[in-house]
Amino acid sequence: MDNQAMRKFLSRVSALFVVGLFIIIASISSCTIAFRESLINVDTYKETLVEQKVYEDIIPYIIPAILREHQTKLTSDQSFSIDLNDIDRFMSIADWRQVSDELIPAEWVQVQTEAVLDTVDRIKYGDFSKLNNIVDLSEVVERLQGDAGQRASEIIITSASDCSAQQVIQLRQFDGAPDSTFPICNPPQIQKSKATTVISDWFFTVGTVIETQIRQRNDTLSVPEEGAKVIYNLFQLDSQLSLLLLICPLSLIGLIILLAVRNLKSFGRWLGWTYILSGIFTLLLIFLSQVPVFASLDEVVSANSDMERFTAQIYASFLRSVYTD
Repeated sequence: MDNQAMRKFLSRVSALFVVGLFIIIASISSCTIAFRESLINVDTYKETLVEQKVYEDIIPYIIPAILREHQTKLTSDQSFSIDLNDIDRFMSIADWRQVSDELIPAEWVQVQTEAVLDTVDRIKYGDFSKLNNIVDLSEVVERLQGDAGQRASEIIITSASDCSAQQVIQLRQFDGAPDSTFPICNPPQIQKSKATTVISDWFFTVGTVIETQIRQRNDTLSVPEEGAKVIYNLFQLDSQLSLLLLICPLSLIGLIILLAVRNLKSFGRWLGWTYILSGIFTLLLIFLSQVPVFASLDEVVSANSDMERFTAQIYASFLRSVYTD
């Protein structure tokens, strides 16, 4: 074999190697960029949450989360505090849904969730104008401190088991002092008003704590500007990496042309088959990647608690949305 034939052979082998490299990198880049566009698109999350009726399913968990978050921040004016765990022991998801229906305005969860998503979207573009009190809890506070709070208290008391003789005595002696014990149970009718009032007073105090947090602009539902800048920088880094994923395959196309293309006919043949094989490999990669991903959705079935099952359902919904988009 003469030198010219050897060079031609080596060029073809090198070109075939680069083609294989291009197919792998281009397919991975295409999938990564496509998935990235879905994952960073706020509308993906908004549409998925609505389609999967997540807002309806999450309702029973909202009020316990708000109460648990703020019960440790009660002001010193309150002489006693109710342990939410004592209520959780007898409250079912259906019971909490009734309480939440009283304390959470219709569509409130969706509006506030979309407000958080819009804030993240603004941060993505470098807008740090509204980072404090992203979630508006004023309507919830109004209900906690109003007639809705009274009705929710009645639901809690009614859902509890009947008071024992000792608990009836404890309730009769309860005066709100730090050392007094408030039994969470369903008392006889004559003492039910007092038990309901204690719970509604607790709701009122929690509402006051939330109001204080909002006035101080120190609510937990705020994003520190330093944290927002970190999020923005991560989005910028992701954007640069996506650009790199586009440049790498293009540079390999240049190598293929340099090594193998000798005329216009071979140009079309090499690039045509390269892109065809790349497209087939991309489709194959998308199909194969669904197997391990959706296999992980067994967590929905095997979840031990309602909250774990709910979280797994959200995870599954987002994955389906990414693949269908």
